[in-house]
Amino acid sequence: MNRLGRFFLAALGPLLLLPVVPISDVHAAGPEASVSIAAVTEGYPTTFTLTVTDSTTGKPLTGYVEFGNVPANAHDADYYVDVAAVPEGSPLPAYGQFGWTDLGAQQTSSPVSIAGTDTVEVLAYDEEASGDPDTTDAGQSIAVAWSPTASGPFEPLTTIPVSPATLIASPAAVTVGTPTPVTFTLTSATGAPLSGFAVAPEQGGGPSGTTGANGTVTITLDPRSAGTLAYFAEDAADNGNNLAGIQYAGPYATASITATAPPTPPPASPPPRTTAILARSDLPYDALVGQVLADRTHWPVYLTPPTVLEPSIVAAWKADHVGTVVILGGPGAISAGIAAEIEGMGISVNRIWGWDRYGTAAALARYLGDPSGTAVVAGGLTYTDLLSVAAIAGERGWPIFLANQEGIPAVEAPVIRALGVRTAYVVGSVATVNDAAVVTLEDDGVHVIRIQGATANDPYGTEARLMATFGAQLSWHTLYLASGGGFLPGLEESPAVAGSGSMLIQVPPSGSLPAELAQALARLRGSVGVVMPVDSTLPPEVTRAVETEVGL
Repeated sequence: MNRLGRFFLAALGPLLLLPVVPISDVHAAGPEASVSIAAVTEGYPTTFTLTVTDSTTGKPLTGYVEFGNVPANAHDADYYVDVAAVPEGSPLPAYGQFGWTDLGAQQTSSPVSIAGTDTVEVLAYDEEASGDPDTTDAGQSIAVAWSPTASGPFEPLTTIPVSPATLIASPAAVTVGTPTPVTFTLTSATGAPLSGFAVAPEQGGGPSGTTGANGTVTITLDPRSAGTLAYFAEDAADNGNNLAGIQYAGPYATASITATAPPTPPPASPPPRTTAILARSDLPYDALVGQVLADRTHWPVYLTPPTVLEPSIVAAWKADHVGTVVILGGPGAISAGIAAEIEGMGISVNRIWGWDRYGTAAALARYLGDPSGTAVVAGGLTYTDLLSVAAIAGERGWPIFLANQEGIPAVEAPVIRALGVRTAYVVGSVATVNDAAVVTLEDDGVHVIRIQGATANDPYGTEARLMATFGAQLSWHTLYLASGGGFLPGLEESPAVAGSGSMLIQVPPSGSLPAELAQALARLRGSVGVVMPVDSTLPPEVTRAVETEVGL
């Protein structure tokens, strides 16, 4: 952008070419000049006091002065100085009024009468002619010469340097897309604040402002792209680079602000990989024995047919970012094809299994360990007792073993001994867990506590005794109900029941409640807040009968 300046002195007459002579060359008895400023600010009207005194007596001298335009170099033909001398007590003239003198390069003003001290106003500027960039302007000055008579000769007294104003932006860098207040400070060549000057972008539209009394203005910048934002300062009265009605080039002080792209956020960390448990849905044994693993690890349990992986399970695993699946049961329970399909999804597979449900129970117990020294034994040929006790065992971390018609299977017995089981809750009558199983346990030093109904094959009576045995340790705020006519709803809800610290209550799919179960429910009066059927096939009248017993 172009820089301008004008230097004003009220005197007319022929312009004289003035050679510049250093002050050191002036004889000791000659006049001396003193100036009230250290430098003239390029492109801004500057007012100063000029005093000429006798170097011997120090008294003011009456005579004549000439002002000369001294460019930075001999080839700088587009640099101008406008000057005006203002009589003492008179107001400064507006630019363009009578009294201004426009000096080109190497030109001098007409002789001006001076009575020792006078006020001078100056405007120095550069029109930036082609081939003369602004960077070559350093070193421009205004010469002052004196003579006792208007006809001369004139004796060089001093030179006044011309320097650009300074515009500083703080901060000097902003971020794209982030509105940032930037404070611009405009100071003269001598460091004095310049007020009343417009600060605006060099090109294009954008926010602007006017410097205040301290020479500052704060402008909020919000760049849309990375690069350099160039701002300049000029007279606030300027209307299109027009100072006091005179057109000249600008700007006169510039500042650059760097607009940087916002920092690239680090790549999002992949969500943590989770683990899920998979068991067969057509038989309940593996999933219920695995209740202990689910409750200890808080891994969700999914059920699927032995040879088909349900699409809903795949969708749930993707949503939950499952990275590992623990399969309960051998290839007959969850096929090798399903395992391969899971691995093809980039999910690791860990299979805990034996050749049958008893072997899987033993493998799972060994995998978990048994720090409590307590275990649960239920029948492996019927599921009702196992469904009732699974949540209790899972919440306490007790491994579950399954008995068959011969007692404790050979695959489980060494695991019970290896885990150091000292107490075993045998759930069910001799019809589900026979005496041979009890003898095997007792022969290994295990204390056996059998929990059973009043008669054989009475699952409702057995769960009533479970409620009596563990009821004080359970939470009954929500009473979960499942139909004794099927295992799948209770199997699916068993982990949630265990997580609530409760147990699943199986009730007849129709008809009245068995007497022993009704009595056990009645003992819960005042403890139950809500009855929650987990089986949609359960008739409302059965649910209502339970609510009546618990006092709801």
